[in-house]
Amino acid sequence: MQRTLAVSTVALFFLAFIFAPTSAAQVDQEPPPAPDIDITDEDIEMVAEAYVMVEDVRQEYTAEFQQTEDPEEAQELQMELQEEINAVIEDMEGLTLEEYDQYIQAAQQDAELRDQLLDAIEEHRDDDAAPQEPPRD
Repeated sequence: MQRTLAVSTVALFFLAFIFAPTSAAQVDQEPPPAPDIDITDEDIEMVAEAYVMVEDVRQEYTAEFQQTEDPEEAQELQMELQEEINAVIEDMEGLTLEEYDQYIQAAQQDAELRDQLLDAIEEHRDDDAAPQEPPRD
């Protein structure tokens, strides 16, 4: 019973972390105002591509996390996850972690931008899901 409770507690903690923003957790209860930034179609495509890559990383860690029962190991996995997410975004040419966070925050506040970003994310998911042709000799 204690083992189940510990695993459930760790699982809830991890899930809360997974769905948290990539930057440091915000303590304020009110959502931040939408950043006043210009977002081009190219920016939307970059953010969508990064978002899909971040989703992939999160899914990998979710599988690992489900196998751990040790809260300390779970916390280590969370830190590794955050580092890998940051690395994925920082490796995107033309996109910084700060810009990614700003664009995501703006999309949370602006329905039109959110719809554009969601459409672009779906396109990138479809591209990732499309079968790849084997290389020809």
